[in-house]
Amino acid sequence: MNNPLHNQQIVLAEHPSDTPTKNTFGFNNIEIPQIGKGQVLLKSLYISVDPGMRGFMDKGEDDAAGLKFELNKPITSRSVAQVIESKHEDFPKGTIVHARLAWKKYQLGETDHLEKVNPDLAPISTAVSILGIPGLAAYFGMEKIGKPKKAETVVVSGAAGAVGSVAVQLAKFHECNVIGIAGSDAKIEFLEKDLGIDKGIKYKKVSTMKQAIKEACPNGVDVFLTM
Repeated sequence: MNNPLHNQQIVLAEHPSDTPTKNTFGFNNIEIPQIGKGQVLLKSLYISVDPGMRGFMDKGEDDAAGLKFELNKPITSRSVAQVIESKHEDFPKGTIVHARLAWKKYQLGETDHLEKVNPDLAPISTAVSILGIPGLAAYFGMEKIGKPKKAETVVVSGAAGAVGSVAVQLAKFHECNVIGIAGSDAKIEFLEKDLGIDKGIKYKKVSTMKQAIKEACPNGVDVFLTM
């Protein structure tokens, strides 16, 4: 019987020389993999697209983590998926999981590398955002290393990004004076109006960052977190 599911994957078609374009990626129709004993078939639900992935697209040998993307091979990133077929008792059909997965609509999952996601805890998309690596990076960077205290001045670079936007909110929770550095008017507006930071610095507009930070932080900087 033919499988009614239609499968696709996104591969790295070329090494970009600058900003990736549509030619950087290839879209391929592929077969649905056959599930074997102890395996699960996953359907991708959420795929994280992070700035750091741009470096993995460049030419070169594999880095220490083995994350360099090979030409004509699927791109990978942290993802949320659902088990739609299972031959593993610990991951029954319907289970939501998180792992670094290939950019495929359907794929086999190695159960040793899958983490279960509790949909009752928070929206499952948070497993690749605030409850995932971005949130953990912000939490440990701010809470365990920066350790901000009430009324201190905290400066966050890359403040509008996935990690930075969490970090500035943690600093505001501690009632700090929070300065966020970002690159566009829209990001500054987001930081000041939506996240409630005390002042945003658009780095593309200032003559020198040293002077801009000095003006925004007349009493000095107690915590500086860069993304």
